[in-house]
Amino acid sequence: MSPNQRQALADRGGGFHGKSMGYDVIIAGGGPAGLTAAIYSSRAHLKTLLLDKKIPGGQLNDTTEVENFPGFEEAISGSDLMERTRKQAERKCRA
Repeated sequence: MSPNQRQALADRGGGFHGKSMGYDVIIAGGGPAGLTAAIYSSRAHLKTLLLDKKIPGGQLNDTTEVENFPGFEEAISGSDLMERTRKQAERKCRA
């Protein structure tokens, strides 16, 4: 988002005032989509903040078996999948 786009959003009451708290991207939710967004925004060298109300992974942590996730031939537990994704996101966000 360009500085002009940020200002336009703030002018419309979007709650984004300049570089909010010094972050380029603020992600609400630490489920699979939020963690993936954090990985990709960090790869784009954007300072990223991920907000989550409990442990990263969201409701997928409560799923016993995920059988249709790309890249996994065998089933994996939701908590194991989210743990791997969380670790990848932390590694990318610190890089």
